[in-house]
Amino acid sequence: MAVAILALAVVIEATAGFRLGEAQGSIAELGVAIAMIAASVLIFAQFGRSRRLLAALAAFGSVVILWAVNASFSTSLDVAHGGAYGWSGTRVMVLTLFVGPIIGFVAAILTFGFSHLSAFNAAAPKR
Repeated sequence: MAVAILALAVVIEATAGFRLGEAQGSIAELGVAIAMIAASVLIFAQFGRSRRLLAALAAFGSVVILWAVNASFSTSLDVAHGGAYGWSGTRVMVLTLFVGPIIGFVAAILTFGFSHLSAFNAAAPKR
């Protein structure tokens, strides 16, 4: 389920985002960010109450890494569809070093909070 959400967001970004315009590309990137947060919460919140901090750190790391890959991907789409090449390096740097950790921090907080709920713990494998 979580992988399907993430894949759908990336496909929408690749097919429609930057072909329509810069504003639509930014909205598509926002959709990918929300999908990454939702996917990390669905995947890592199942660790349960005893491993909440570990789950939050795993969510943070995975979202930061996925966002860095997405920054390069979306910048190449932006340049391919008429975006300014001169700003592409700066765009990747800002998205990777500033926006990525912010999104990762939000994912970590939500994962830490949701892993405390019994609905997520019921899906976790029993030890």
